[in-house]
Amino acid sequence: MSTLTFNTTIQKQAQLLAEEARRTDPNIIKFYWFPADNEVRLVEVATDMQPSLIDNIQPFYFPASPEHNLPAPSGVALIRDGEDGRLGLPRGWGTWEEAELLNTEESR
Repeated sequence: MSTLTFNTTIQKQAQLLAEEARRTDPNIIKFYWFPADNEVRLVEVATDMQPSLIDNIQPFYFPASPEHNLPAPSGVALIRDGEDGRLGLPRGWGTWEEAELLNTEESR
């Protein structure tokens, strides 16, 4: 699989995860996707989260599940509104400036 194709696959999976999260939790107001070639890296920002007790994001990691249309592993973190751009990111995720803000159907 070419890098471009795999990036498209990763982006589609990130969008799918964001749309599902938005559908099930209306308190999630933003989705930051950190592009990578080998996994989905997603930060979800919610209005009803408690403030973080540490200065770094701690994502949950999930294995790939091709039978559920999730061909790549995923790292997903949930943070409080206002912490985006301030909390440190996991090693290898890049910077907040490199993140792409994803739109979901309900936020358009």
